[in-house]
Amino acid sequence: MISFQSITILGLVESLIALRLVSYGFIPCRYDDRWANSLAVAVGILAINYNFMFFYSAIIYPKFFSPLRNVPQSKWHLWRLFQSRFIRQETLGQLLFAIVQETPNNGIVHLGELYTERLLLTGAKLIAELLVHKPYDFEKPENARNFMRHFLGDGLIIIEGDRHRFLRKNTVQAFGYRQVQNLYPRMWMKAMSLVDEIDNIALGREDTGLIEMMTWANKVTMDVIGIAGLGHDFDLLRNSDDPLVKSFNEITGDHMLLYFVMSMWLSFEFVQKLPWSKNTIFKDNPLNMKSICHRLIREKREALRKDPDEPVDILSNLIRTDNFFDNELADQLLTFLVAGHDTTSATLTWAALRDEIQRELATSGLFGCDGSRDFDVARLMENFPILNGVMHETLRLYPTVPVTTRVAACDTSLGEQHIPKGTEVLVSPWLINRSPKLWGGEDCVGQLFSKAEMRCLIAAMVSRFEWTLAMDAKDVIPAGAITIRPQKGLHLKIKRVFGSEIRS
Repeated sequence: MISFQSITILGLVESLIALRLVSYGFIPCRYDDRWANSLAVAVGILAINYNFMFFYSAIIYPKFFSPLRNVPQSKWHLWRLFQSRFIRQETLGQLLFAIVQETPNNGIVHLGELYTERLLLTGAKLIAELLVHKPYDFEKPENARNFMRHFLGDGLIIIEGDRHRFLRKNTVQAFGYRQVQNLYPRMWMKAMSLVDEIDNIALGREDTGLIEMMTWANKVTMDVIGIAGLGHDFDLLRNSDDPLVKSFNEITGDHMLLYFVMSMWLSFEFVQKLPWSKNTIFKDNPLNMKSICHRLIREKREALRKDPDEPVDILSNLIRTDNFFDNELADQLLTFLVAGHDTTSATLTWAALRDEIQRELATSGLFGCDGSRDFDVARLMENFPILNGVMHETLRLYPTVPVTTRVAACDTSLGEQHIPKGTEVLVSPWLINRSPKLWGGEDCVGQLFSKAEMRCLIAAMVSRFEWTLAMDAKDVIPAGAITIRPQKGLHLKIKRVFGSEIRS
């Protein structure tokens, strides 16, 4: 395939040659002004190159030369992509679901994009082959990894190959079943802080009030990561101004997507040299975050020297493995912060959309009237089928990351289909989870942690409040480039429920 960058560079070289020929009189001048002639030559050559690239990429290559030309291809994919994002306001997952419904295939669909070979996997066996049997034949896109490396270092979601194997093997130990069981009391403490703060701020002396759930979900999930992950209380529920969270929020603000697109198009190094005020944000805050993480690590090592059995948190578990230098630990903490916060807060928000969970849980025997908060949280939360069902159904309908991309790191195959090096392969949990044939599972290092967190937060909300939508259901529109959230937030009318504390 011919890339846009290569055709542009070729056009500039051709323009220089053409301008030299003009100066020698081999090509006639159309204008008296030298600069006008130069501009006309350059624009003309670039226009010819781009038209050739479009014709070659859209017609000649896919029909006659592509090694994937026999794979069933979606129709009008680029036009439909434009419509879904800017007209119908659909997510990429929704678009891919619609494409699969109308494109007969044997497990693979060619998305027919202009400048790259991009496939969508729809068959369970092929998805398993990519994710389980050949995970290191396919890597996360290099340009995206290089961009995120500037902020997260060499964390688990950035690196590939043997180093990824090592980090995953040793990180899994910190997120094991027993380790997460020990974190339940801390998660439950923050869950109760959530409902206490909502009660005090949104209700006060009234029995009903209004809240925007996504805002509260962002605060409490960050607090849980702080106390159970880093052993550090951000206390966002009480509006603290923690420097680590402040730097994190500045980096992940609305300008992040624009910065990412510009970096992918022009290169990160080039964008950093532009006279743009946002460059200061993306230069100073990563250094500040890394410095704070190193301080937390030093403090944690000192605490473990004084008492090897305490405290209980993910950072302590990672240190106890004795397999990480401080720089590596700092990278893992930043990765945990990014990967664990946005995804869980989005899931909690979507769970609140399903107001039927209140009726289901209210009659489940989870709640009683003794008002006790001193009980075995882990045992109680993990052994209530309805609570677990609500959590898993929310994850099924609103997967934290609706589409993931991998790039073939070498010439390989999926099933009987040859996959050339450089081919992009998409896997869509949004599509998988809505297909009766494919209902998928999760494979994430921190999945036990996030599920424990979700159990505590959902149970705490239902124990204190009843709620209904305070907005038109039509306005609850899934949106987002990476994680999916309600585009206009999730506004709820809540009512305090008396006498429904968790029963031990």
